Amino acid sequence: MFNMDKAARSFAILAITLLACGCGRSVPEKILDEFEKVDQELADSMLASADLLDSKYEHLRLMACAEGRLLADSVNILYERASERLFALDELLAGPDVGEGNSAGSAFDPEGVAEQALRTSAALYYLMEQVTAGDSASGRIAEMGSPLSTVQDLDAWYQRDFHQAPPPVITATIERYVADMAKAKRLCTGVLLAPCGR
Repeated sequence: MFNMDKAARSFAILAITLLACGCGRSVPEKILDEFEKVDQELADSMLASADLLDSKYEHLRLMACAEGRLLADSVNILYERASERLFALDELLAGPDVGEGNSAGSAFDPEGVAEQALRTSAALYYLMEQVTAGDSASGRIAEMGSPLSTVQDLDAWYQRDFHQAPPPVITATIERYVADMAKAKRLCTGVLLAPCGR
């Protein structure tokens, strides 16, 4: 068997190792190249994942915007109906055609203007609270709607706000209701349209 001395054997092992690692390139260079390759692949993967997340987020944002617009339209339509009924009630109770000593008259009859005004106003506030649930706006909307939502029935509403009240006071009360509804509506639609960037 061929014998090599210790120095020759060490040189041979080193030469074989260098050849195996890339024709004379140092081990650290080879490791660095591999590291850079893996690092680049990882960076590409992360960028692709980020692009995918951005795409999914934009899709969800557009869906939320579309849903928000539909709900905002519903809120606006119901607001128009409620405010129209409240102003019609004001016209019946305090308008120019109200005669001397005239009271609520038919306005507070079942299915009359007062009931319609109260029902649509309560429905509006309920809708606005539901579509903003989980947002701080919901509590503020509920607070603004409490003067109407806490009314037990038509007679209680009549006794509280309209009985023996002069026409200017009735008009001021109804205008305050409508103004509060408008403020709550703006707050609500602001939440609903937030995904649209408005």
